[in-house]
Amino acid sequence: MKTCIKIFILLSLSLFLVSCGTDKLSSETDRSDAGISSQTGSETTADEKPSVTINTYYEEPASAKDKDAIILKGEINDYFVEIIIKGKVLEFEYLLLKQDSKTKELVESGLNGKYSSLENQTVVIKTELPEEIPSKKIKWKSVSGKEYEYIIRDYGAVDAKDTKKVYPLE
Repeated sequence: MKTCIKIFILLSLSLFLVSCGTDKLSSETDRSDAGISSQTGSETTADEKPSVTINTYYEEPASAKDKDAIILKGEINDYFVEIIIKGKVLEFEYLLLKQDSKTKELVESGLNGKYSSLENQTVVIKTELPEEIPSKKIKWKSVSGKEYEYIIRDYGAVDAKDTKKVYPLE
């Protein structure tokens, strides 16, 4: 009788572990699918908050091959900045910068691209990521009028090939 109880407990435990492993596997699959859809600028669901996520890559991201993605190119196309817009942004601009010779401050010196409105869209910029003086930035406004900007440069992430910055939209 004790042997039967031990076998029953072992079988029950085995079934439990297998079912836990299966649930974990399906959760990981669900998460990776969500990551793919977020890269392509899929629509914002009711429980998602509007945001702009900026990723920098040293290799071309998958979203650069998406037929719906907006691709902007700079003079040097060695690196990639991926902007994933969830929700709506206004006055999205890709700007050139230069350093003022007197004040040493960065000032806008030109426009590489402008969109009056973008919604649930992915933008990929092929550019350089300077370690010293940056030469480009992007800026945009939320629907409420709050202004945001991101200076394109190498932020020197230690032991990380890629960087990520999320801007919740207000």
